[in-house]
Amino acid sequence: MSEETISQDSPREKYLNELLAELSDPVHKRLIQAYRGDNPVQSMESELGKILTEALHHED
Repeated sequence: MSEETISQDSPREKYLNELLAELSDPVHKRLIQAYRGDNPVQSMESELGKILTEALHHED
């Protein structure tokens, strides 16, 4: 892993943990958890795509 790897004690991780503790919507939680990936933006976009696909399948 590179030097850019975020440790568990980083300010970003602390903020994400606090944010997750405040959220009650499971979709919002999924998006925030996806942000923890190695490429946060790409991870969130991918997870959002999965959520939208699930929503479309449940419309039937």
